[in-house]
Amino acid sequence: PNWTFAGASEDKSDGYRVTLRFTSTMPALELKSVWSARQGPGPVENQVTIENKSGGAVVYSPDIAAGVLRLKADKSVHLWSFEKTSMGQGHMGNDLIGPGVHRSIDSRQIPFIMFDVDSAHGAYIGYEWELGVFQITSGSDPLDITVSVLPITEAVTQGPNEIFSVP
Repeated sequence: PNWTFAGASEDKSDGYRVTLRFTSTMPALELKSVWSARQGPGPVENQVTIENKSGGAVVYSPDIAAGVLRLKADKSVHLWSFEKTSMGQGHMGNDLIGPGVHRSIDSRQIPFIMFDVDSAHGAYIGYEWELGVFQITSGSDPLDITVSVLPITEAVTQGPNEIFSVP
């Protein structure tokens, strides 16, 4: 798609909500990205829909990231992840992120990860979908972390005039 920014709107009636709109002419699509935050420290939630206005089918690849976040920590970071297994049988990961990390958290894990900085602060990322992958990387500086969220694991076909809710 050749995405072009088409506008934004704000709503402060229940916390804070920003809606970003993008359009594409090839193929003809409209993307809405709605960011919501309630009063207090979080969470911040993002919901994305894509309306197919092309008149034909559109196929989305599992290689397309729903979001890419760049995080900067002030001290070393531990990555927490949790396997999907029977109660009491699972594995909980607590790994220090060092330089040059390339880590994938796939659909065998719960789609929820936490970045813990000295048990004082951090960030958590999750999505309401049981499939998908988180890709976590760090460069030579382990405090510079990039997280890519890839929520689909196979190609998704969207028919004409349908609205795809990105997981």
